[in-house]
Amino acid sequence: MKIVAVVATSEGIENTKLAVSNLEQAAMVLGVDIKVESIGASGSKNELDDEDIKEAVAVIVAVDDYDIDMSRFEGKPLKTLSVMDAAHHAVKLIQDAQTNKFETHNT
Repeated sequence: MKIVAVVATSEGIENTKLAVSNLEQAAMVLGVDIKVESIGASGSKNELDDEDIKEAVAVIVAVDDYDIDMSRFEGKPLKTLSVMDAAHHAVKLIQDAQTNKFETHNT
């Protein structure tokens, strides 16, 4: 099972790092493959490509005050929340993705 995530904020690099780290650790503990793209004032890191998104069974989007292109996740089960909520609830997010609790994204 593969999940992809985007963590994006225009400020608070520490919050971004915490959310990315917690999502990656939660996925590892739960035996889930995850790729997390981080976007901030310094640009994008670990960008998701079309193949990553195609392979993913779910998408997590943790965003604070940042516009991202949501159209690339059309038709995918998706959960949107704040960066700190993703950091604090990473295990539950991964578990919810595993059990198909995300709604399908339609633009």
